Amino acid sequence: MQLVDLDNGFFIVHFVLEEDLLYVLTGGPWVVAWQYVDIQKWRPNFCAGEDHISRLIVWVRLSGMGVEFFNSETIKCIGDLIGSTYKVDVHIVGQMRGKFASVCVEIDLNKPLILYLVVEGTRVRVEYENLPMICFSCCRVGHNKEYCPFANPVHNDNETDMDMTRDIQEEMCSHQVEKLCKMTFD
Repeated sequence: MQLVDLDNGFFIVHFVLEEDLLYVLTGGPWVVAWQYVDIQKWRPNFCAGEDHISRLIVWVRLSGMGVEFFNSETIKCIGDLIGSTYKVDVHIVGQMRGKFASVCVEIDLNKPLILYLVVEGTRVRVEYENLPMICFSCCRVGHNKEYCPFANPVHNDNETDMDMTRDIQEEMCSHQVEKLCKMTFD
């Protein structure tokens, strides 16, 4: 492994083995000196002095779905709806965990997080592991609800209006997917 220091807190890490790279990409989150370390593959035209972190590789838990969906192909397909799938938890293949499935995906931090998907009529909860800061107003990462630049404050105490606001936010943070993947059974 070779490490090269760049501007703006960025580093280039050269790996000899592809499996070491995959381990570092999917084994996190990584914390050094109480700070999260974002690991990404190199992108063409990357400029450390001008770039900012807009993508993040995270582990996602999928809960609330039937065990018939606990196979690598279906979990990868679900992961691809959330972001770009890097890895499916190997325990899924043998259905060793029946409560949830885990998939490692790269997400776009400029887009709202997907909080749930509907798979073959079943609502599947999407939980992001170890994200440093999530705004529950706009469903984005990097700030909290109190400082949300995307929020439209509601100044009406009417409960119906508040319920409608929650429904709109839930719809904004969600994606309905019918006939997600052809079910395959291992």
